[in-house]
Amino acid sequence: MKLVFSAMLALLGAANVYSASSFDASTNRLSMSSVTVGDASYLDVSATINAYTLLGVDGGAPGADTFNLGNNLLTMGSVVVQGATYTNVRVQLDSFALLSATPISQRSLSLGRDHSCFVKSDRSVACWGYNKYGQIGDNTIVNKPIPTTVPGFDNATTLATGGYHTCAIKTNGTVACWGDNRQGQLGNNGSVIVFIERVPTVVPNLSKVTALVAGLFHTCAVKTDGMVACWGSNVFGQIGDNTVVNRRVPTVVPGLSNVATMAAGDRHTCALKTDGTVACWGTNANGQLGDNTVVDKPFPTVVPGLANVTAITAGGNHTCALRTDGAVTCWGLNASGQLGDNTLVIKLIPTTVPGLTGGVAVQAGLFHTCAVKTDGTVACWGDNNQGQLGDNTAVTKLIPTSVPGLSNVTAVSTGGFHTCALKTDGAVACWGYNGDGQVGDGTLANKYVRTPVGF
Repeated sequence: MKLVFSAMLALLGAANVYSASSFDASTNRLSMSSVTVGDASYLDVSATINAYTLLGVDGGAPGADTFNLGNNLLTMGSVVVQGATYTNVRVQLDSFALLSATPISQRSLSLGRDHSCFVKSDRSVACWGYNKYGQIGDNTIVNKPIPTTVPGFDNATTLATGGYHTCAIKTNGTVACWGDNRQGQLGNNGSVIVFIERVPTVVPNLSKVTALVAGLFHTCAVKTDGMVACWGSNVFGQIGDNTVVNRRVPTVVPGLSNVATMAAGDRHTCALKTDGTVACWGTNANGQLGDNTVVDKPFPTVVPGLANVTAITAGGNHTCALRTDGAVTCWGLNASGQLGDNTLVIKLIPTTVPGLTGGVAVQAGLFHTCAVKTDGTVACWGDNNQGQLGDNTAVTKLIPTSVPGLSNVTAVSTGGFHTCALKTDGAVACWGYNGDGQVGDGTLANKYVRTPVGF
């Protein structure tokens, strides 16, 4: 069987110079840099192929690497076997063992300060709202009140929207960014400064990215090895490299490892480690680093007493964490009640949001916070002057308040003054400030209740 695979390849298709995956015929070990399985994407995949049927080699320009769980059909854009490279190879896996794979985080809905973006089912990206800096990605600087496809951009898996810029991880683990670049937050240039990119631009020398976050003027990525690289504004030490020098290219955060995912606020950054602990760095004027001080930290600083964390999120100047028991804890600025503890008092250490149980996701906006519960409902709290809490009022709420009529939600995302939710059927609803079209309903009128977004 080991020889049959390479022999059949030789008969079915000519070798090509492009390579990505490899098959070791002596051990039946398959190694793939990336593969898409349904809605999920994985990097650094290794598997032993015990029994298989080679269906064909189509040749031509390499396509996507995909695996269909329904029929065990593996399609490889290119594969190297015994020194020869073949493209668009289709193999039926009759028996195999997965040895290792690193998943790319799935965040298909992401909100910036005044714009919104969504990964559609075909892995293209649509954005809408404020576009002064080209953050919609359609090669214009005209606001868009309805979802507008980012032309020519595909294979997206995860989005990160900053203040006025947008970034995406592709299924192959690379990253592209577009929009505001005044502080180098797109990561695509060193000595040559380009202030605005109106179309997606690849971040050079960055690969194997599994998670991505964006702050007001900075961006960070987690790689398959658990290391972190950040770039952009560093005035408050939010890059984490123990300096306050802006970085226009990805810069490794020293001393930080085993990171699972991250969160970025306006000018601070946090990392969730694989052991369930959290480290934060950057501005700390409102206690958003959670270390019981108001002293800025230009390097990762452990949040003391915080453990068993499964997710983190950072707002303008506050931070929240979701614990394994479904409870949410928040800290930092609380002038609008965004910590949800029924006060307006700043908290320098993690403080549990009372009365909130069964949390499965949490997202922090500029001055408000929302959580998805196990029953698919959403609760929000904090600033509500623009209707961003979705309860049909403009009254600020100091405690979690249910968004009426909203159910079957799988994810929620919060912007400056607007909020969006993704439902199990793939539908998106938004509410809140809409002066730049960020709600996506084709109007510029604020929405105080959930409003469907048409795609």
